[in-house]
Amino acid sequence: MRPGNFSDHDDTVWTDAFNTKAVGMIRVSRAALPLLADDGTGRIVNISGATAETIIPNGVVTAVVNGAVQAFTSYLATEAAARKVTVNSVCPGMMNTEGWRQRLAAMGEAQGKTADQMQAGMTQALGIRAGRWGEPHEVGRIVAFLASDPAAYITGQTFLVDGGLTKSVG
Repeated sequence: MRPGNFSDHDDTVWTDAFNTKAVGMIRVSRAALPLLADDGTGRIVNISGATAETIIPNGVVTAVVNGAVQAFTSYLATEAAARKVTVNSVCPGMMNTEGWRQRLAAMGEAQGKTADQMQAGMTQALGIRAGRWGEPHEVGRIVAFLASDPAAYITGQTFLVDGGLTKSVG
C-alpha cells in the first residue's frame, strides 16, 4: 500500500503498483490457464483488497489497482468458463500481517502510542464491525474453499473477508 492522496503520487508510483499486482496477476493467469484441468476442477483465485470496495484514507493507488484486479477477475471468469475453469477474487480488509504490524509500530512511535493502540484506533475509525483486524488464515480458508470441489458452481465473484469494514456505517 502506497499511502497518500491522488496528487501525492507520480506516474512511477502508479506504474509500479499496476505492474506489481494487476499486471503480475494477469501474467500468472495467462501462464496458468492453459495448464489447468478443463474437467471442472480448474481454479484461479485472485486477491484484491477492501480499498476496491470502500474508501480507506490515503489508499487511492491501492484502491484503483484492487479495482482492476476485481474487473480482471470478472472478465477472466467469462473467458475461462468455456474451459470449465472458475475464477474468483478474495477481498481482504485490514489484516494482521507482518507488514501492517511494522507500519503500526512506526506510526505509533511517531505518535507516542503502541502498535496495538494504533490498530485499535484504526479499527474504531474505520468502523470495522467485528471490532478487530482479520488474521491471514481467515483469508486462507476462503481461498481454500474457492479452490475446492464444493465451489465448482461459483465463478466471477468477489468475496469480502473484512469483518464488516465495507459495510460500516460512516
